[in-house]
Amino acid sequence: MEDLEFIKILILRLFLACLVGVIIGLEREFKGKFAGIRTHTIVALGAALAMIVSKYGFSDSSHYDAERIAAQIVSGIGFLGGGLIFIKKDYISGLTTAAGIWTTAIIAMSIGAGMYIIGICSSILILILQLFLKEEFGIFSFIKRPYTIDIVLDNPMSIEKIYKYFKKENIKFSEKSINYRDDKLILEVQYHNKNENELIGIINFLRENRRVFKFSLD
Repeated sequence: MEDLEFIKILILRLFLACLVGVIIGLEREFKGKFAGIRTHTIVALGAALAMIVSKYGFSDSSHYDAERIAAQIVSGIGFLGGGLIFIKKDYISGLTTAAGIWTTAIIAMSIGAGMYIIGICSSILILILQLFLKEEFGIFSFIKRPYTIDIVLDNPMSIEKIYKYFKKENIKFSEKSINYRDDKLILEVQYHNKNENELIGIINFLRENRRVFKFSLD
């Protein structure tokens, strides 16, 4: 029979791994991401359990290799990350969440292996990175993601009016493409956002422009 104290230690590792998953997933949940608390917690629990099995489950065999299961966790968790990444035109979303899922699994593996301090410190680090290395606030708040604006117009003369507005307001932009579709002119520009007020101003200008049939912003 397995030592009761040893079993308690393993169960503690599983609970600690789940706690790490909850904490990391909570930050993603608050941001409205698809992979939130449940996904991160289940991944953490599974990774920790697999690490425990890898380290202790086959210790009575002379040919067992603990590294093989651990390696499979690292590569196998990629299928979850792949399902979280979305690509639309030139914009990619889900990379941070996918990376967080992968790192959560590695952290849980370290806890499953009994490396508590490393696992907890890594959890704190990933939370700091998720909270402060982003556009809204933090040490890199000056970096702004460019937006792509698709504008449907009635004639080429309308493009000049839009460009005049951008230049008048000192808005940084670059023309990506001009296409005709269904007797309509589709202008695609890339816009580098300065602040929220500037973005609201562009939206209001396009809404009030009678030559603009519709527009979208990604």
